[in-house]
Amino acid sequence: MQRFLVLTVLTTAVVISACDPLIEIDVENNTDALVFLNYSTQGRPVIHSCLDKVEPHETGVLQAICTSGMALTVVLTVEGQEIYANSSATCGAWGASGVGIVVERLEGEFRVTDSLGFAGEP
Repeated sequence: MQRFLVLTVLTTAVVISACDPLIEIDVENNTDALVFLNYSTQGRPVIHSCLDKVEPHETGVLQAICTSGMALTVVLTVEGQEIYANSSATCGAWGASGVGIVVERLEGEFRVTDSLGFAGEP
């Protein structure tokens, strides 16, 4: 019983620390579509992500654990189609920018902008 309790406490601590980010990116979905998120640091996919999708007309917070010099790649997809990919910024740039991504649908096309001034052309 004690082992189970200790294991439960340790597992909870790992999950909580995995979701304790250094940066947070608001992802505002102003469309009727479900937007899926994927990100990686230093070219390695993140195994545990606290946010993997943003419901229509909702805002979610993508949390990334990384240091300022690390490259952070953020990719958004809708129905399997990539609508945004930014691999040009570091965690420090994301953290200093006010950190936000806005997804809109204009004239049938998805338009994605971010607080870095990058219009996410896939």
